[in-house]
Amino acid sequence: MEYIFFYIYFMKFIKLFEAFTENEFIHLYKIAKEFDYDTFLVKTDSLVFTYDILYRGGQLQNQCFMTDYIGHAKGYDEENVDGIIYNHKDLLRFNDKTFDDLRNELKYLTKKDLKAIYLPFFKNHRLFDAMVDKYESENKVINFVFKFIKSDIPYDNIQQNKVKNDLMIPIMLYYAKTKDKNIISFWGGDYIDYGGAEEFVVNDVSIYPTLKDIWNKANL
Repeated sequence: MEYIFFYIYFMKFIKLFEAFTENEFIHLYKIAKEFDYDTFLVKTDSLVFTYDILYRGGQLQNQCFMTDYIGHAKGYDEENVDGIIYNHKDLLRFNDKTFDDLRNELKYLTKKDLKAIYLPFFKNHRLFDAMVDKYESENKVINFVFKFIKSDIPYDNIQQNKVKNDLMIPIMLYYAKTKDKNIISFWGGDYIDYGGAEEFVVNDVSIYPTLKDIWNKANL
């Protein structure tokens, strides 16, 4: 059994290594060989218009917040930064129109349906930071989200309100999946004094190569 797991891991490693040496990642691979990991990360920040890169300050996990600016990621955890190279076709940007489309296409959604969508997020404590004050319980969250998606209040009214917008993430990710999209973005409240910043939430990070993987494989 151990041999089988080793073989599967080894074949995945070979496949990943070969992908990094292909033209698609050759520039990143060369930079990774020349510099230590932290310097490599800084260098990649100048390539966000060449590659679709998102950064995370903290643990990479499913349904995690990410950013396309490394300084933004370092603001959350300077010692633990990683990133992914994603496919731009996987991205759904939310604005008033996108959210109205969500409302339209989910107009028959019931509270029972909504609870089923939110249950994994409650169980995994993914909404912990947003469940404060009048949104402190699961029922209060469901009531708020249900009323909002059934209303005609512009999404822009809450987009930069961290608590209210964070509570919308599960239904936005759910809607994105119905469109075969794995990443959502919105104009969030970070850097609000400068008008905000685009923020991203990645539903499944495991399908993308990470910058740490690239650096590690390049420096074997």
